[in-house]
Amino acid sequence: MAQKSPSVLRMLCRGLIRRCAHCGEPGAFFISWFKTQDRCRGCKLLWQRNTQGFVLGALAINFVLTGRLILS
Repeated sequence: MAQKSPSVLRMLCRGLIRRCAHCGEPGAFFISWFKTQDRCRGCKLLWQRNTQGFVLGALAINFVLTGRLILS
């Protein structure tokens, strides 16, 4: 039986307290604040991100914040 996906708000809240966004297992992905494991220990979900979208988002945020600091 397939698990129902949690809501976006629930996944964000779980991420803020360093739990697996999918199953809510404490310490499932995160070894420390900036280091993660490959798979969740609870639900075995593979931790992967689309690097193209990630780089584009990071560049956009960096551009906006830097421009804001320069113009302030």
